[in-house]
Amino acid sequence: MTNIRKIELRFPNLTEFEQKENSFLFKLLSQLDNVKIEGDTVVAGNTDLNPTVLFRKSQINNPEISFIIQNQDDQFWKTGDLLVGFNLPDNKEGLIARKNIEHRQLSDNVGNYVQLRIGNENYYTLTIEQLFSRLDKKLKNLNHVGANFGPDILPEPDYLSMKKLIAKRCNIYRYPTGEE
Repeated sequence: MTNIRKIELRFPNLTEFEQKENSFLFKLLSQLDNVKIEGDTVVAGNTDLNPTVLFRKSQINNPEISFIIQNQDDQFWKTGDLLVGFNLPDNKEGLIARKNIEHRQLSDNVGNYVQLRIGNENYYTLTIEQLFSRLDKKLKNLNHVGANFGPDILPEPDYLSMKKLIAKRCNIYRYPTGEE
């Protein structure tokens, strides 16, 4: 069996907002014992048992997740605005159009937060500065990465195809009950 050797998490780095977010993320990750910074990439892990995890600032429209596997044909799926696949080449521009996302810094009696407006939908999250201040100097290392993919975010045939390919190369866990 050929295991997943790398998991590459690619983040858009086109706008001032994205660059600021990435700057705080990289600053936080750089504190970990098992990472190194290589230009626009943070490399974490690197053991024989676990894949290396790469966090990369990229000139792309939307986030991407690429599972790097030898002897595997390129294949990808679109889950909303997230591109997921095997051995994605750099800058797969044009596969997903960039959405107009409005970012607003807001605050209330609890503190600061961000409102993301995509079309008519509003989403609320902590600012990256808040996340950084909560985790600053509290993390030691990164030993695995997880992602939740279910049949509700992909058409069922695509989900089953992706799940089958991933299951051949790593453990899949059904949250919260355990290994599948």
